[in-house]
Amino acid sequence: PHWWEKNVNKAIVAGLLAAPIVIWGLSTFRHELEHSLLEYVSFIILLGSLFTISGGLYLDGDVRCRPRDNSIVLVIGSVLANLIGTTGAAMLLIRPLLRATRQRRKVVHTVVFFIFIVCNTGGCLTPLGDPPLFLGYLNGVPFTWTLTLWKPWLLVNALLIAIYFVYDSILVRREAPESMAHDRAQATPIRVLGWHNIFFLGGVVLAAALIKDSKVRDGALLALAVASYATTRSSIREKNGFSWSPIIEVAVLFAGIFATMVPALLYLKAHAPELGIRTPLQ
Repeated sequence: PHWWEKNVNKAIVAGLLAAPIVIWGLSTFRHELEHSLLEYVSFIILLGSLFTISGGLYLDGDVRCRPRDNSIVLVIGSVLANLIGTTGAAMLLIRPLLRATRQRRKVVHTVVFFIFIVCNTGGCLTPLGDPPLFLGYLNGVPFTWTLTLWKPWLLVNALLIAIYFVYDSILVRREAPESMAHDRAQATPIRVLGWHNIFFLGGVVLAAALIKDSKVRDGALLALAVASYATTRSSIREKNGFSWSPIIEVAVLFAGIFATMVPALLYLKAHAPELGIRTPLQ
């Protein structure tokens, strides 16, 4: 397992798997391969800027680890994922959640549901939320089209949070009384450190939504990320456990994905009408 912890090793695997596709593509579908590369660059710049800026925000304090409070964190995360991306929302909220749950013995399910909601299903209302939606936006889907998905978003996330609340309510009764007493004693109000980064996050949303030229948009996102990093105290990023390793891992893995998905997309483009799928039920 420790072999996979190194991004270099991930890069070796991704590179070996992508190399045949790249070699084949340079002679067969060069234009589509180059287009995928440009999309990859824009995609990584967006994720990288959200990751960098949200890494400068730190929620200090310790809330109670009750089912109600944990569920509220999941609700907040499901909304924030659409504004600062699933990556940014996870970066911002995971450490406060881990601090809140450290007095309890049964906490794995809380992290699992956090991954379900904040890192996945929460981010479908804007192109900033999930990578496929951003790729759709790069290919001409209107920025506000994803808001039409609010009913599926509400249904899925409400069900997940309700299931979590019931399950956590059952498990919290099995906790030792002294653990819950310690949880009450450790509770402190939440305060935001590095709050100026909220304005940089707002700038990312505006740049992504309003700037159509990809080069100008990418330049603006990079500028916002650099400004955030330069104006945020290093102590805040240290509290967040901030490092470049997670975003490098994302960049490495998605480099392989963006290369190898090109033939699959070309196949679907050519043969999708033959699949006979006309309704969501099918």
